[in-house]
Amino acid sequence: MSYQRKWLEREGSEDSHARALWATGTALGRSKNEGHRNLCALLFQRGLSAVEGFSSPRARALALLAIQEYLRAFSGDRSVNQLREVLTNRLIDLFRTNSSDDWVWFEPVAAYDNAKLSHAMILSGYWTSRGDVVEIGLRSLRWLVEQQKAERGHFTPIGKRRTLSQNHLPHPLQKASHIIPPASVDEVSATTIPSVPAFTNSEYSGTRNIGENRTLRHRRLPGSSEACSSSRLDPVHVSPTSVLPLTSCSAAVWQ
Repeated sequence: MSYQRKWLEREGSEDSHARALWATGTALGRSKNEGHRNLCALLFQRGLSAVEGFSSPRARALALLAIQEYLRAFSGDRSVNQLREVLTNRLIDLFRTNSSDDWVWFEPVAAYDNAKLSHAMILSGYWTSRGDVVEIGLRSLRWLVEQQKAERGHFTPIGKRRTLSQNHLPHPLQKASHIIPPASVDEVSATTIPSVPAFTNSEYSGTRNIGENRTLRHRRLPGSSEACSSSRLDPVHVSPTSVLPLTSCSAAVWQ
């Protein structure tokens, strides 16, 4: 929709459909307003039927997040649980088809909103007691973190205009120049990237202010990646405005 409140497309994309479904699922699962919940339940049910036909990996991942929110309120809905299993298995198939030792990802290209794929796998794996799914989520997330780390250690995001291709995977020392034009790397690191201390491996490292009225709480989960894959993870409840933690066995909660 434009600023003049006119639709720019004849029909919405899978991506926008899944994001809208995620929003309604979140409101349904978390709102304390009965009227809001009833409206969102109606919208969610109307929008869910199209999800099984999605071909976009990100749309499938966002739909999984939407389903997880919905199941907070209606955990016994058999058809929705079955759809979660279908979408999860499709992402597993993509991962096994495209991943390799040096390319631990679901697609031949990493474009925008990549972490949501890992996020969806971690949540789905935890709530269905599938350690293999959790492990895929953690492996892909660890790989993604490394690919978005510049030579100087700061964060260099992969986005829609700066994609990462499986056939042109850069050498570790060339990652920054591959994702961001070389001329802008020094400028970014010198002027716009603040120095942020890394989280520790302690059981609880406290809170950090992340903007007005929001805090990201970081907790260390039990054990290593092996423990993470044993389906004993703490729940990860993340809202549509949240981000996943960058450590392999962590949980983040917006407050």
